[in-house]
Amino acid sequence: MARERGTNEQRLGSILETVPDIIYRLNTRGKITFVNDAVKKYGYSIQELVGTSILDIVHPEDKKRAANRINERRTGDRSTKSLEIRLFTKKHAVDQSEVVSRSVENDTPFLITAEGLYDSETPKTKGFMGTQGIARDVTELKLAEERNKQQTEFLNLVLESLPHPFYVIDAFDYTIKLANSAAQLSILSKQSTCYAITHNRHGPCGTEEHPCPVEIIKRTKQPVTVEHLHYDKDGNPLNVEINAYPIFDNEGNVTHVIESSVDITERKRAEEEREKLLLDLKDALERVKTLSGLLPICSACKKIRDDKGYWNQIESYIRDHSEADFTHSICPECSKKLYGEFLPKTRETTPRP
Repeated sequence: MARERGTNEQRLGSILETVPDIIYRLNTRGKITFVNDAVKKYGYSIQELVGTSILDIVHPEDKKRAANRINERRTGDRSTKSLEIRLFTKKHAVDQSEVVSRSVENDTPFLITAEGLYDSETPKTKGFMGTQGIARDVTELKLAEERNKQQTEFLNLVLESLPHPFYVIDAFDYTIKLANSAAQLSILSKQSTCYAITHNRHGPCGTEEHPCPVEIIKRTKQPVTVEHLHYDKDGNPLNVEINAYPIFDNEGNVTHVIESSVDITERKRAEEEREKLLLDLKDALERVKTLSGLLPICSACKKIRDDKGYWNQIESYIRDHSEADFTHSICPECSKKLYGEFLPKTRETTPRP
């Protein structure tokens, strides 16, 4: 039995030496009674810390919270609780640590304040709590969280500076995970899908008129630009140009799609007006007929021979081959030749010598 107990203790000791987190135990006076080798990362040896107050290595601004947590153990609360405090290394650097602790029974009452350790005036009775727990260095984690926070804030500033609607869409269920203010969406819920918000549809788009950019990207894994008919928050139709880009996981699978949409309603209207103008011009040009080349005309009667060999009055030929029409009158020479006898006589004067 003694050998088995010794073996178990050796195993436990071996485990405690390899654990990267600090494992400690405090007595009812808040002094360290046990600590593992992980304290060496803070620059301390086990011998330096055993018998000292835990508050000796706690940052002054966190001592009050640490003391309050230790004193809570006097109530008999056996729940495991977590507390983030700053601990001094031996070189007096400050590391952010997460301390997870729980109560253990002890027969000596105690009271700890931010200023130091004091014996309670309460008579010694069983049931007062000491403390045991784990302290984990989360300095790098906190730095990473701060960097992520700054990056997120910067990303939000960038997104809010965009004048066009911007979305991040889940490639599997089409839910919108992120949207900027230009998208003019209400608070997004877990059920907010791109097709419901922009198309008022109950399912993904995928028609020839509205090809789904998410499906295209999932199939091709390439960026795509498509034109869609969207609806604004008031239900008004908008012609939009969607530029979509894939987001991949570590295995190269498309997990999300970034979409940026540009309102091209005015551009489409201008294009339609231009197209109509071109059609009207084409139609007008088709109605315009011009004469060109050599025309075979009779030198006597002035009839013109068409391409089928028939002779036509010049008026008829020009009318059929152009937009021109004729009105008839008579010139002075012909009038005199044809109707000279009916015209009033004019007195001829003899030039003076």
